Amino acid sequence: MVNAQSSKEVSTPVAVSPVDLDLASLAVRLMDRTKQDIREIADDEGLSVAQLDLLRRLRHQGPSPMRRLAEEMNCEASNLTGLVDRLETKGLVERRPEPTDRRVKLLALTDEGQAVSQQTWVAVANRCALTKLTAARRALLDELLREALQAPDKPAD
Repeated sequence: MVNAQSSKEVSTPVAVSPVDLDLASLAVRLMDRTKQDIREIADDEGLSVAQLDLLRRLRHQGPSPMRRLAEEMNCEASNLTGLVDRLETKGLVERRPEPTDRRVKLLALTDEGQAVSQQTWVAVANRCALTKLTAARRALLDELLREALQAPDKPAD
């Protein structure tokens, strides 16, 4: 009989402070609230959350290879193709050949896709609890979140 734990590395629990536990809990609560807002906004636009996420990525990255987008979204290429087909039907994205390698397809926003992406993410920002803070606190939080997202995966001392 094979021990189920033998294939997994058993890690020693790392002690965390009550503040760290509270921060993790607050982050999850904020994510849950934000995800609900995103679902409602996507529904209002007749889009799925995944479609809205794809529009956001394209707005920030510009035209991107479909394979890279599938990797970033942690989905199979066939799933991305379905999302793209539906967005293309709505006139929000278009497939373009990569100028240096015509075998590669780039995905790009249309003008309408750019407008929809902008308007939906403005709606998300307007609902976001963090945007209710004062300008100075938002600037500080922006700096702290950027620092936290760039930090290595191990906890700071």
